[in-house]
Amino acid sequence: MDPIFLIPIIVLVVLMALSMPISLSMMFACLSYFVVSGGDIGIIVHKMMYNTYISYVIIAVPLFIFMANVMNAGQVTDIMFDFSKACIGKKRGALAYVNVLLSLIFAGMSGSAVADASGIGTIEINAMKKDGYDDEFSCAITAATATVGPVFPPSINLVVFAMISGASVGSLLLAGVVPAIMMTGALMLYVAYISKKRDYPPGQRFTPKQFLVITAKALPALMTTVILLVSLYTGVCTATEGGAIASLYCILISMLLYRTLNLKKLWEAVKTSAIQSASIILLICAAQCFAYVIALSGLNQLIADFLLSVTTNKYVFLAIVNVVLLLLGMIMDTSPILYIVLPLMLTSIKAYDINLIHFGIIFTVNTMVGMCSPPYGILCFISSNIGKAPLKKVFAEVLPMCLLLIIVLILLTYIPQLSLFLPNTML
Repeated sequence: MDPIFLIPIIVLVVLMALSMPISLSMMFACLSYFVVSGGDIGIIVHKMMYNTYISYVIIAVPLFIFMANVMNAGQVTDIMFDFSKACIGKKRGALAYVNVLLSLIFAGMSGSAVADASGIGTIEINAMKKDGYDDEFSCAITAATATVGPVFPPSINLVVFAMISGASVGSLLLAGVVPAIMMTGALMLYVAYISKKRDYPPGQRFTPKQFLVITAKALPALMTTVILLVSLYTGVCTATEGGAIASLYCILISMLLYRTLNLKKLWEAVKTSAIQSASIILLICAAQCFAYVIALSGLNQLIADFLLSVTTNKYVFLAIVNVVLLLLGMIMDTSPILYIVLPLMLTSIKAYDINLIHFGIIFTVNTMVGMCSPPYGILCFISSNIGKAPLKKVFAEVLPMCLLLIIVLILLTYIPQLSLFLPNTML
């Protein structure tokens, strides 16, 4: 590898160490390469803008974000919370179960772990504290369950993975269904164990009539996820078109059926979505350019050659990837892992003949475990701030949950059909 390619990498590391946003860090890193090499700086604009604007997939990102913001603005989360409570009933540790179930339901409306932890997390933590649950456990289970959001469709992380890797968005979204349910099941098993051990309070008993009334009220909102998944299953529309249809549907039910969304709230949702989308799309643009510089440097090929010299077995390679990503997730945010590390791995993935859809799920679950793992675990920071619980104790509570999620990750890594069954069958 030409030593000149070390310059953008050094610039990137230094700027990130100075807390510059990752998107700007990648842009300046690319700029430093073209300045030093005497290349055409216009290539930065070309790679960032042209390659992004010709991509139909990228439109799905603001649509998924907008759909989640409309649901939040329309206070649909309160309806989903009541529905989850009705589903769990009198089971011991009911609100902890509700926390897990609600995250899976909300995942089908937001696709964001941070939105889950900071949005419905407030409702969940306050309800659990009021019912007598330990503050640290309430925050920890909220952080752990929020990891389901970016795995279950619609998932912003999977859309970005598709943008960078060239994988099919529809296949990736469908591939996330079974892993998300497995993660939910693993966390529910832990809730069952810990609720019995600590004698957490049982839930409220609902009569069949009450359950039907609550379900009927929640059904229109639950149909949001169904509309998106059925459109993908049947091939009626793409993920982007499905996002548009689901967004329109969310507006209609929030304004006309639930009557919790007015024009003022809708406009606020539009503005919030624009800001959030701009941030993510800027990251994608910068990642496109940085991936181009990485490809020019041959660093990705160098890494692939090194790994192939270590082992030719793809399962050993996947074990190495899991360890590396888990370690990175413990000390770094998800964004640099996704936008910087993924382009470096793409050549290796092809060399080992690993299915991109399968790898997308492995990569995403890995980064989600990192989001709730000490010492960085941003989801634990968010939930502990909401619940006013000591971060150290929240990390101690979340560790067994992270271990269960790692077990799920291992199963997903070595049993590819868990991820590939739905896309292979439906598409």
